[in-house]
Amino acid sequence: CTCPSEWGPCKHAVAVVLTAARAVGRGEEIPLLARQDHLARTLFDGQAAPADDDDLPGAGDDDRRPDETALRGLLEAKSREELRDLLLTLAAAYPQVGRAVIETEQLQSGRIEPLVRALREEIESLTEEPVWAGRWQEEGRAPDYGHLRQQFRLLLDAGHADVLLDLGDQLWRQGAEQVEDTDDEGETVAAIAACLGIVLEALDRSSLSGADRLCWLLERLPEDEYGLLHGGEQLLDSPSFTAGDWREAATRLEARLAAKGKQASGAQRRQDLVDRLVQAYRRSGQEERIVPLLEQEVDRLGNYRQLADVLIAAGEYERARQWCLTGFARTVQKMPATADALQERLRLVATAEQRHDLVAAH
Repeated sequence: CTCPSEWGPCKHAVAVVLTAARAVGRGEEIPLLARQDHLARTLFDGQAAPADDDDLPGAGDDDRRPDETALRGLLEAKSREELRDLLLTLAAAYPQVGRAVIETEQLQSGRIEPLVRALREEIESLTEEPVWAGRWQEEGRAPDYGHLRQQFRLLLDAGHADVLLDLGDQLWRQGAEQVEDTDDEGETVAAIAACLGIVLEALDRSSLSGADRLCWLLERLPEDEYGLLHGGEQLLDSPSFTAGDWREAATRLEARLAAKGKQASGAQRRQDLVDRLVQAYRRSGQEERIVPLLEQEVDRLGNYRQLADVLIAAGEYERARQWCLTGFARTVQKMPATADALQERLRLVATAEQRHDLVAAH
């Protein structure tokens, strides 16, 4: 299944298990998956059979792929002219063959400008396609990102990581706009994320400095509301990023936060940016700047719990108490859940100070 579920089994997996359980209960034999079945080809990413083999002559007549040794012998027996004519015939019948030949030559020769232009146009075309899916029938419409993913991989393997970063940035931004209007069950998100996973690999192989690579992630992750850069969070833990890289990242994030202060900005995105800056302060050894930052933002964002937690962890109990009291008074009417959480933190402060009367009171 292509459900973008990160918290447990999706409903489709549960449905499969329930169906299998009923079959076993009735003593029925559960059939094995045929190699040419659409599900098999999806699961094994075309390894069991070509992804588009339904369009090829004789598709479905035999579960076996052509024997490579026999095919090699047939080709080696042909002359240069016969091979050329065969390839031209295939290219005329199947345009993807001709495109693959041209793209391969461009990659091998290093003249990738035409390929890059073509991929930019392909990204434009794919991300402009409307996406919809029928809820109860096997119908719908979705763009096929398979070729784009394949070309991204070839670009990376050929050493064009910097070019791939530029293409990936275009795909990330335009893909997010497409997903916003998408009516499917996560297939489009998964397809775009698969392409961008290769872009994340390219980030580590690019010519960017450590600080630039880190900022590339930190500038995009707070705005990645659809999870298209899945795996980016894990890259932040890379030991290749030094304290100096994080310090430089903190400086740039500060500038972004200051710029957002001059324009209307969503509270959640601003909170995400603040969280990244807190992370950068910790990784760069500038923990002393965390509390002033949170105090600066608390009136705008109402993140009293975050501020109280940082103060409690630092052992600044009286300061934490004052912010909890302030936050409680400001949130008890309109944000009772926040007020309840602050009261709980007041109890934690009293417990740490062994003031048992306040523990009971709170």
